[in-house]
Amino acid sequence: MITTLLKITVILFGPQGLVYVDIPRNLTMDCFDQCDVLREQYATYNDKANVWEIKDKQGFSFVGCYC
Repeated sequence: MITTLLKITVILFGPQGLVYVDIPRNLTMDCFDQCDVLREQYATYNDKANVWEIKDKQGFSFVGCYC
C-alpha cells in the first residue's frame, strides 16, 4: 500500500553539519513549490558566496527539501 507523506523535510547546513527539519505539508500545493515558498520566506540569496542564507543570521544555509 502506498501512503502519502504529510511532511516536507527541509535540509539546512549549519556550523555543526546538516540539519533536517520536518515541516507539515500543505496538501493544496505541490511539494517542491512549497519548498520554494519556504526558501524565499526564510532565506536570502548571497550572490558572492552562491548560497541561500537563513535570515536569522545564525550561520545556517538553505540546502533544499525532499518530500
